Amino acid sequence: MSDDERSREELLAEIKALRGRVVELQLPGEDPGAQRVREVLDQVPAIVWTTDLDLRLTWWRGGGIEILGLDAEAQLGVTVYDFFATTHPEHPAIHAHRAAVQGESRDFEVQVEVEGRER
Repeated sequence: MSDDERSREELLAEIKALRGRVVELQLPGEDPGAQRVREVLDQVPAIVWTTDLDLRLTWWRGGGIEILGLDAEAQLGVTVYDFFATTHPEHPAIHAHRAAVQGESRDFEVQVEVEGRER
């Protein structure tokens, strides 16, 4: 079956699956510490991510993904606005990301509710 005959959903699903496999692979010539960093991030109850200039999630790791029950691949490409379900420009996450795009360093922390408890 050619790509023209496949549905958009099928192609997106395949791309997401391949992206997930690539992220897990240690690249030839990669610093041996990089694999260890990924392993450590997967144990931390937080989420570390990168975005593009449009504030779309391009990569993320961390034990917080599993704790929150999120589908890591489904969130790639989602904007920070959509991820935090806000359009408010002063939301801590939005404010921090917009500053980062301008080259300014920011950090932020948000509380989320998991199974009826805040974490």
